[in-house]
Amino acid sequence: MRITAKYTANNFTSITECEVSSIETDKATPIMNCRIPKWDSSRGKAAKVDFSINGYDFSGDFDFTFTDSLVLDRVVPMAGPINSTTAPLKLIG
Repeated sequence: MRITAKYTANNFTSITECEVSSIETDKATPIMNCRIPKWDSSRGKAAKVDFSINGYDFSGDFDFTFTDSLVLDRVVPMAGPINSTTAPLKLIG
């Protein structure tokens, strides 16, 4: 599914389309995962986000904070049990 997202910060508006990779509805608040283009940090990190399914009718006015890209140098441990859901990981970057 494709949606249109509109970001507004410091009198700047950016409209972009994104492909929704997944929607998690089993949580108390549904979560939508969507990859967007890199945000220019000179526009600030706080923004308002509106969404549209048809590209014209936007709604939401959600508060959104952009963060710097995560850069990982390594993940520890590099190996472990395949079926373990409790093995802790350490992200180093």
